Amino acid sequence: MQYLDNYAVDQILINLTKDEATEFRKLIEKTFEDFSISGERLYQLDPSAITRPTGQRTLFRPFTLDSSGHLTGILDSEEVTGYRTSMNAMVPFTWRVNVENIVIFGAGMQALRHTRLILTLRGSEAFGSWQSNMIELDPKILHHIIAADGGYNPISGEDTGVVLVDDRHYALQNSGEAVQSKLKAENMVELDQILALMNWKIGFVNDRQIKQTQWFI
Repeated sequence: MQYLDNYAVDQILINLTKDEATEFRKLIEKTFEDFSISGERLYQLDPSAITRPTGQRTLFRPFTLDSSGHLTGILDSEEVTGYRTSMNAMVPFTWRVNVENIVIFGAGMQALRHTRLILTLRGSEAFGSWQSNMIELDPKILHHIIAADGGYNPISGEDTGVVLVDDRHYALQNSGEAVQSKLKAENMVELDQILALMNWKIGFVNDRQIKQTQWFI
């Protein structure tokens, strides 16, 4: 018998090629069809759950697969469930011929899994602004961000919106949105600056900046 923990499962799933992920999606589609149309629903037990006094909730989902019923392996369920749930959403997503914008609500692990699958299945269609004449966002949006009420600049401690970039100077010269919106260097914060703040390698101006920055990151 083999046992795969969540890390091992994640490494397998994250390294699937587009063709392999597409085959997985087709299998999910076939499962939907078998369950809803071909009568397989009649032979699958409903899931049940129990909750302990501590609040721990355990879900039981019995199912049938091969004819022998012999147990050949055990998988930790977190990554498998997350991948399968995200792949369910990919079924109708791949029906769309033209996709211009994608909105993912939330920022948890499920959002990450959705993003990974979107990039795997449709990533070749993504358009990046890596030249000054290319844009993905209306430059007015960036102006709105830096002028928005309630914004915060963790470097200066000012209540102004900022744009997070990996390289400020490169963005000012090569990012279409930054060039065409005429953003200034002080309107941007680099990722390494945030990391330096998190590791206390950059000094804070006052206690309020510490509190606001902890909220920001």
